[in-house]
Amino acid sequence: MEGIGSGAVTAPFTAAADADVIIVIGARPTENHPVAATFFKQAAKRGAKIFVMDPRGHTPGAARYGDLALHPPAATWRC
Repeated sequence: MEGIGSGAVTAPFTAAADADVIIVIGARPTENHPVAATFFKQAAKRGAKIFVMDPRGHTPGAARYGDLALHPPAATWRC
């Protein structure tokens, strides 16, 4: 989760090793960030919950390891 796809870093992706919950928003780590995805996959294997949120609706790799995949319409992502 090293700010994948953003300019801000909330936590390094190595923090997935200690996380109970991982939220992936608008990123495709298994396709675009395979090293980070390895940490997420290992976390899922040890029991961490992974939630994937992507309005594009195509998160095949991350959703495969996730516990919940949400695909809200893009128009609802307003601040």
